[in-house]
Amino acid sequence: MNALKSVLRKHKLVTILYLQELALFFIIFIPLTIWFHSQTSRNYFGTTFTVDIFPEVLAKGGAPVVAAIFIILTFLLFILFRIYLMGGIFDSLMGKYSGFPHLMSESARHFPRFLLLFFVYGIPLLILSAIFSKLTGSVASHSPDQSMPVTMMIINRVIALLLSILFSFWHTCARFKTIISGKTKISFCIKGKHFLWFAGYQIVSVIFLFVFAGLSVILLTKSGTGLMIAGFLSMQIGLYGRNLFKLASYKVVS
Repeated sequence: MNALKSVLRKHKLVTILYLQELALFFIIFIPLTIWFHSQTSRNYFGTTFTVDIFPEVLAKGGAPVVAAIFIILTFLLFILFRIYLMGGIFDSLMGKYSGFPHLMSESARHFPRFLLLFFVYGIPLLILSAIFSKLTGSVASHSPDQSMPVTMMIINRVIALLLSILFSFWHTCARFKTIISGKTKISFCIKGKHFLWFAGYQIVSVIFLFVFAGLSVILLTKSGTGLMIAGFLSMQIGLYGRNLFKLASYKVVS
């Protein structure tokens, strides 16, 4: 719990990451919402944002390719800027938050090394996840048991989560070592107690976001301005809480 208390005292770091995600939310959500409504006819589904809006939009066509390219490019810029910010975030987690200008300066200093570490740990994670997904999919398709596809899907999700936590732990250790040494460092060690706390915070962050995102979807698909506002706020709580627990997991390793 000391890690969580420490991050709560450095709540500005959580806010910085949250504001970046809020910007992504507006950059994607607002243009797509306008586009969806422009593609729908002037009926109930055209004035109320529900799940029924998607079949109507897809039936009319529009510009799905352009929308997909826009989303991909936006997410790419978001990921690059998140990697950039992490240099200053990790530096502040190790010491004292000295203001946004200092954070940005440290981010620029560590960005090339942090970008390299992202690929070093991200590519093997994707490859291993794809291999296990292929294996579980093959077992599900060749099994006479009708419940096997669901079982394999659950196993695949659990394996993917465990792999993500393991590689995230290695990645986190490497980033702290890189900041301390001033050189790119690779780490594949597992410190028992630290790893368990790290994994716990990571799992809580996923559950927290899943619960509030699910609540947000339920509220946003209901009619009424109040429910729509509540749905938007629910998503923001989920994003903020997810960042809080993720930073707590990083603090455990520091």
